[in-house]
Amino acid sequence: MGDNLKLLIIELVKNGIILINDDGLKEHNPRSNSPILPLYFNIREVRSWVDTHKKLIEEYAKIIDPTDFDLVADVPLGSSTIAWDLAKKFNKPMITPRVNFKNYGKDKNIIGRYELNQRVLVVDDVIVNGTKKQIAINTLEQSGLKIVQIVAFLDWQRGGKERLENKGYKTKTVVNAIDVLEYLEKEGIVNNDFVNQIISKLTIKN
Repeated sequence: MGDNLKLLIIELVKNGIILINDDGLKEHNPRSNSPILPLYFNIREVRSWVDTHKKLIEEYAKIIDPTDFDLVADVPLGSSTIAWDLAKKFNKPMITPRVNFKNYGKDKNIIGRYELNQRVLVVDDVIVNGTKKQIAINTLEQSGLKIVQIVAFLDWQRGGKERLENKGYKTKTVVNAIDVLEYLEKEGIVNNDFVNQIISKLTIKN
């Protein structure tokens, strides 16, 4: 983990984007099957901090091959502002696959313009089990597009990244959950019991 990323992690904690709560938080929504954990990465909230958002974009940019894609697609709505800033940074058009389909309108399942066989960089905030990303990917592929890269800020190490890779998708994340936890412990923000409590719930362990 580089120095700039370490500083960003601390900034995310201070801004309440990485939430730590001994009572337990559910990282997504109340209908999720994910276990209750005392840690939540609310990356979508980073849009409220302009300077932090810029730093986040720079960390994403480090893991992206800018020569390998024609379009940027978000996984709505968690990564929409991140995807838009990356599209601007790399001077690429952005599209949005609908995850809740509609039965009317032109190009009804994708917002934005595209051409058949264009290469797509899919951007998300976190990877848990990969289910929501797969819905977005299916929509893009069924519309004649090719997924060439998937990127996210955090790998929750629940097996989602590996599932996507096993399906042939080149998948990268800025950081994984255990690296973040170990760094927070080193900085005295959380203790070893807290770290071990969360690691025990992860599918993929270092």
